[in-house]
Amino acid sequence: GPLKTLVGSATILVIGYLFIISFSITKLHWYTMPLFPLLAIIAATPLHELLNSLKWKETYLSKTIKIILIICFFTYPFTIIFSKSQGNSIAPGDRLIESKELYLFNAIKTHQNLDGLRVFHHNWKGSLLFYKYKLAEVQQALSIKTDLAELNENDKVLVSNDSLKNALKAFYSKSERIDVYENAEVYILKH
Repeated sequence: GPLKTLVGSATILVIGYLFIISFSITKLHWYTMPLFPLLAIIAATPLHELLNSLKWKETYLSKTIKIILIICFFTYPFTIIFSKSQGNSIAPGDRLIESKELYLFNAIKTHQNLDGLRVFHHNWKGSLLFYKYKLAEVQQALSIKTDLAELNENDKVLVSNDSLKNALKAFYSKSERIDVYENAEVYILKH
């Protein structure tokens, strides 16, 4: 019937979409978000079949019990999803990964002058680009550097990755750490 067609179509779309994004160079967790409605349809089908298979008399009480079962079934996942999306908090592992972004956020929030700051960074830099353009709006230059050769003596450099910190300290052995926020550190480079 129509339900099988819907579930079959949703399954084909999910598999096709996953196949396409599997070839993406960057794999970010929100790339799968368009699949959520389709996955919800697929996941709700067994619950729908279960509720329809119950042989209750169609009374006010049986409809009430079905509604209560549905509410109980969806309340816990909904609260988890809501708290993660609206909780305005970052998990400890993500805080470590995003410590440069947290440093920049707090520096902008406290009106620090970040003009001329270099961010030494490898990996995806989308969120750093946000801060680069945000600072450009207030005439402050932030540059993102991916190679040690792009840095010069007396540069003010923000770094958080331990391997990048070690490379920086090895090349600029007399660098002075001038600021710290969680795992992010700012250095003035000195040979």
